[in-house]
Amino acid sequence: MMLRKSLCMASVAVALFLAGSASALDYVWQGGSGDWNDPNHWNQAAVPPSDPANNVIISFDANGPYTVTIPVGYTADIGQNGAHPPYGTMYGPEWNATLDIYGALLYDWVVGPVGDAVNTPVINMYDGSYLNGVNLALGQNWWWNGGPRVTMNMSGTAYALVEALHWGGHLNLTDDSIMDVTVAVYADTVDQVSDATRLIDIASTTAWLVLPSGYEATVDDWIARDIIRGLGGAGNVAYDDELNPGRLTVFAIVPEPSTMALLGLGGLAGAFFLRRRSV
Repeated sequence: MMLRKSLCMASVAVALFLAGSASALDYVWQGGSGDWNDPNHWNQAAVPPSDPANNVIISFDANGPYTVTIPVGYTADIGQNGAHPPYGTMYGPEWNATLDIYGALLYDWVVGPVGDAVNTPVINMYDGSYLNGVNLALGQNWWWNGGPRVTMNMSGTAYALVEALHWGGHLNLTDDSIMDVTVAVYADTVDQVSDATRLIDIASTTAWLVLPSGYEATVDDWIARDIIRGLGGAGNVAYDDELNPGRLTVFAIVPEPSTMALLGLGGLAGAFFLRRRSV
């Protein structure tokens, strides 16, 4: 308990430092489950506005696990301006919190969940949801790497578009979901972060991990290290540089010889092109 409270205070201190403005505010979730767009759940008695000078903190609740929900049709826009500073950031969900995204989450600099093996925070993205910002620090952060036990689940047509994925926790892609990383993936071993804490499971043959071009050798290395899997380990991981020209699309395939002989790699790629959505 004291450790978690200390870490929460550290998050607040970093937030205040990064904001760098006398007008910046911290919007701190006051605990308990509820909708993001209910001002009664925030310390400012107001929903976080679209202002990248501010920071959002969703952290530990001594009363137990709770869920913050971004409802269907609602956009939680906490500020995007493309210039850094001000480094607007969302610290969380942390420890025993869950963030359910049915609508959209737009942010400026970083979303940074942290947690341990007992209190594992979760981000769930559901059908039709959208997430967009510069950095997604999924259990690996450049300011503190002591809490990599985090999980992000994407389902339906959920779509996340980020410049950089800092990968220390678990990412599960199901249905037609897409994690689109445009610049880089960072998967360092530092502090508590290692291959023992990180995993990407492409758990559907129609889910995609889209990476910058030139990541073929990196993906091969991830496969060899068993930190990326297809279909929960029952399938294989493959990639293609033609599905999305200029990008590398990583997906799962069923390792059945009869299926491979029938489709062939070209037929499989053609099947992916028939999807009703594009990156």
